[in-house]
Amino acid sequence: GLNVAMIPTAGDPFEFYRVPADPKWRCDLAFVGGRWRYKANHIDSYLMPLIGRYDIRVHGWGGWATWRDPRSFFRRTKISDDDVRVLFSSARIGPVVHEPHTGIYGIDVPERVFKVPLCGLLAISDPSASLHRYFPPDILPMADTPRHYRDLIDHYLADEEARAALAARQRAHVLAHHTYLNRAQSFLAGLGLADAAAAAGDAIA
Repeated sequence: GLNVAMIPTAGDPFEFYRVPADPKWRCDLAFVGGRWRYKANHIDSYLMPLIGRYDIRVHGWGGWATWRDPRSFFRRTKISDDDVRVLFSSARIGPVVHEPHTGIYGIDVPERVFKVPLCGLLAISDPSASLHRYFPPDILPMADTPRHYRDLIDHYLADEEARAALAARQRAHVLAHHTYLNRAQSFLAGLGLADAAAAAGDAIA
């Protein structure tokens, strides 16, 4: 007899938002995240082939040091939230790479797919079984294979107008539907607190 409310991850618009681009952080692609053993096969399949093809900045922890790359392209260091915001606001595309169980079963969608668009750069995703529950297919490009992933990135880097327009649509969609304010509103509505849910909606607007 319990009402089960699903509260998935979302984007924090008070932490991730657009700031003026900084020339020292400018790049084609930006990725920030850990590389633990259970995540490595998707990272190695979808992110690593991008190295050397693009101007890419990667900051991470949790396993990067075990991956040997003679090009030493990445910074094996953490990065502050303030610098992440500037990096994302200065880049053009934010690769979204999921953990294997998310790709197969659609559970545990990471925050990255929501907070990347909040900073104004375009999210392009590897395969995920559930991501189009949150984003219509025409808003979030999703690759079928690593080669398709690279093709999507090539396309949107070559067409700046299309990239900027789609990034703006992604950002508007997240702000309207997938911030933690939206999640709080859903939770309040599930508790039957209609007035509080309406007030949360006013805060979102």
